Amino acid sequence: MAAARSSHRLDTQGLTVCADDFGLKPSVDEAILELVGRGRLNAVSCMSGGNSIETSAPRLRAALADAPLPVQIGLHVTLTEYAPVTDQLSFATNGQLPTLGWLMKHCFLGTPDRQALRIEVARQIALFIELFDQPPAFIDGHQHVHLLPAIRDVVIETASMDAPNAWMRSCRLGLWDLVSLPTSRGKAAFLSWLSIAFERRLRRQGIAFNRAFFGVNDFRTDQEFSKLMRHWTDLAARKNDVALIMCHPGKESGPEEVSIPDPIRNRRPQEFAYLASEECAFGT
Repeated sequence: MAAARSSHRLDTQGLTVCADDFGLKPSVDEAILELVGRGRLNAVSCMSGGNSIETSAPRLRAALADAPLPVQIGLHVTLTEYAPVTDQLSFATNGQLPTLGWLMKHCFLGTPDRQALRIEVARQIALFIELFDQPPAFIDGHQHVHLLPAIRDVVIETASMDAPNAWMRSCRLGLWDLVSLPTSRGKAAFLSWLSIAFERRLRRQGIAFNRAFFGVNDFRTDQEFSKLMRHWTDLAARKNDVALIMCHPGKESGPEEVSIPDPIRNRRPQEFAYLASEECAFGT
């Protein structure tokens, strides 16, 4: 955990495997619900403004009650690709959030409207509480936006008031872990660098965070997910501190989902297939 004074709870009994993007669309939700029921996940990150979240949230609540493993649910702060939950963000044109590249550029230039960001993040937290009748156990960001300059301060400040017991996702790895990764070392190194400043702020606030992070990849369908997952699991098993692996399972998209942007839709069924299989090295 981050600091002895922290009241935030992070499950340290082994590895945390977290499925991102719950609430994005039915094919993603169905996969995650099945994996929760099979005991293959112990964390689920939810998009409180997602297309299917209102329908799927009650089903997730029911699934958690019957799950063979304790499962924490958290907020996947979303500031790119999809629709905002307020009308405060000037950079959300025609009801659409910007690309990650656009947001990164403006965050490093220091130009985002922080007050508008606070209102948006606060509303996403409030919607989560309305949907699940509890605050998020943890907070992270879609496309890791919670690590970006300006946004990281807003997320920490807002969560400290509205979800004071939530732990947060760090994406930091040590040098040895970075060079041992099977893919995407540059991307993982960049996220790890961003996480240094993020963790410094978390320690200052006494907020807990995971101490190792795996799962960064290029989402190419020619990368065999089972091999990547086994490699990440092996690396995580060597850690003395709590480690987290993110994943993005989903079933085949239906025709009604064509209009929902999802750049990794073709990769999701591969992740689901491995996590649901007997070959999976995690869970029951």
